[in-house]
Amino acid sequence: MTDVSKDEGNYNDNSRWISLRHAKKKNGLKLMAAVAQEKYKNGKWSTGHPRHAMRHEIGHAIQLHYSMNDTNWSEKLLKISDIFQKAIQEIEGYTMPSSYIGDDIEEFISECVAASFLNPKKQSKTVKDVFRIITGGA
Repeated sequence: MTDVSKDEGNYNDNSRWISLRHAKKKNGLKLMAAVAQEKYKNGKWSTGHPRHAMRHEIGHAIQLHYSMNDTNWSEKLLKISDIFQKAIQEIEGYTMPSSYIGDDIEEFISECVAASFLNPKKQSKTVKDVFRIITGGA
């Protein structure tokens, strides 16, 4: 994990490095917690957990790992894309985990991964189903 400047924000450039704003600061987790609460309250992030940004970026790393190593990733991605479309339309009980996603399937997956760390009772149908697909349980 590396630290980025305040102007760069959080990102995972698929280089196998996860970069987070405030990561190396003494009070970094406290700063990330405040940002997470603000973003969650505004509906921009799927959770308000202090480690949300880390978990979201781990979601991008998981996508990279599976795309490189899982022979079934294309099939899984099609299933996730179907859920994504249903979530956009809010049908069959699926909803968008956050407004951060826009129309980006990779951000959708990462927001679902971040939310999958929550207590299962607090996870939406969308998050549970995407997690099951990624891990091969569906």
